[in-house]
Amino acid sequence: MKKLFKFVSLCFRIEKKFFLYMLLSSLVAASLTVYNVYSVKFIVDALLVGELFKTIYLVAIVVLINLLINFLVRLFDKLIDVSRNKLDSKVQMILAEKLMSLPYHYLEDPKYLDLKERAFFAINNFGVIYSILYSIANFVTAIFSIASFAAIIISFDWIILTVIIASIGLTVLVNFASMKTQFNFRQKLIPINRKLGYHVRTILDDKKGKEFRLSNIGSLMVDKYIDHQKDIVKEIKKVNKKYLMMGVALSIINYLQTGVTYALIAIRSISNRISIGNFSLYIGTAAQLSKTANTLFDTIIELKSSIFYLEPLLELLDLKSKLDEGDIILKDIKTIEFSDVSFKYPNTDIYILKNVSFKINNKEKISMVGLNGSGKTTMVKLLMRLYPVLEGCILINGIDINKYQLKSYFEAISAVFQDYKLFAYSIFENIAGNLDDKEKAMEVIEEISLSKKIKSLENGIDSNVSKAFSEDGINLSGGEEQKIAIARALYKDSSFIALDEPTSALDPIAEAEIYQNFNNLVLDKTAIYISHRMSSSVFCDKVLVIDDGRVVDFDKHSNLMKKTNSLYYKLFSSQAKNYQY
Repeated sequence: MKKLFKFVSLCFRIEKKFFLYMLLSSLVAASLTVYNVYSVKFIVDALLVGELFKTIYLVAIVVLINLLINFLVRLFDKLIDVSRNKLDSKVQMILAEKLMSLPYHYLEDPKYLDLKERAFFAINNFGVIYSILYSIANFVTAIFSIASFAAIIISFDWIILTVIIASIGLTVLVNFASMKTQFNFRQKLIPINRKLGYHVRTILDDKKGKEFRLSNIGSLMVDKYIDHQKDIVKEIKKVNKKYLMMGVALSIINYLQTGVTYALIAIRSISNRISIGNFSLYIGTAAQLSKTANTLFDTIIELKSSIFYLEPLLELLDLKSKLDEGDIILKDIKTIEFSDVSFKYPNTDIYILKNVSFKINNKEKISMVGLNGSGKTTMVKLLMRLYPVLEGCILINGIDINKYQLKSYFEAISAVFQDYKLFAYSIFENIAGNLDDKEKAMEVIEEISLSKKIKSLENGIDSNVSKAFSEDGINLSGGEEQKIAIARALYKDSSFIALDEPTSALDPIAEAEIYQNFNNLVLDKTAIYISHRMSSSVFCDKVLVIDDGRVVDFDKHSNLMKKTNSLYYKLFSSQAKNYQY
């Protein structure tokens, strides 16, 4: 109940009108049900004594009231739908903001990825928000109706009420078994749906089209997709057999309860000689009481089931949004120092970095080199505070990075990662975000030699880089997209920039141009440059050599080349041979 109350409180703060409309709709619907049961009695009594005009009058009144109440119900339903859509959108936005504010390492942890998947499954597939709130409204309606119907029945014969309650109890037991079956079924579907979703998204990704046509990977993905579909069908067949047996049991209970109830009412009616109108009242009331009570318990079961699906959503919302941070405002990065830093990723025992120590001085340009998996990108992630430092510390301007306010810290750094992303917006928006300095954006584009391409486009810098939102969206080459990612980092105009494989998609001429202008591009920034292309090291002040998570050298290129037995010399020389005739 605590979780339910917490969720309802959240929804109430977000969209109060939804609850008002639901309450009014519930009361109107309950009133209509009780009124219709009573109206039948009066119409029958009037008809039996031959009062034709009174009968017609009563029927007309019933029809008018039903029309009015049904109009109100439909009106409230429309208002509820509009309000529910607002509520769904706002909750989705809260979740999106939550995900964007979570520490980055959560997004690479399978535990939290699964939590996110289950939370969005609850919203998008199960409709947990509407399900819970709709169940609460049904609960209110049912309670009001049951109280009215029970009062009528107990005034006639308490034994009939006992029979109805007993049948409801049996129905509840069957429904609980059904709920458990349904919950287990949906839990089994979550991992299957995740795999199915991956294959659907990948098959529909136009950027994968070349791979599908030139290799057998497309056929493999279709086969995998079909296999997952078969798994789903297999689970559906299993659960349908159980549902069939439970449906038969519910039908037997319902027919027995109806037969016994009608028999008891008939016996009591004959012995007490009640009117046909009262007989119809009690018959109708008994039927409605049984139906409404079953609806109530179905609602409770649905509510209980919904709470299961609600748990990951609430757990996600309860996650700590940010890493521990201090209150020092960081303006400019002058020195960077790793002091005995060791690191391993969550849920692993393998250290990626081992006792790493080095210092970068103000405005130095550092090339970071090493074999794949040596820990270069991990070092940048730690420096960017995407992961917390667990052993040792990183100092900025001589102060532990955790003592800086996170927002000001992020404003002081820029980065281009090898897995950079562009978004389905204009080139300008991909560079500037929600800022509006187009002149500055064009200056950056000029610096990275992309202005000729931009000017050749019909919409220039306002051209969309995808057709997702715009039919006139453009297709850029990998190198052009990578230049836009570099432009985004330079536009930010921070005092420190990290470039992780920033030229991997560029052609040799464009790559050489970036290298030659590297110092001009970063101007007076402190910079770290990671690349497998060793020629980039020549343009840097120093080279930081990483081997198996350790710093093995940190010196100028010219000095490192004197160490003919060093890792750096071997890396540089082996790559240089490929460029010799």
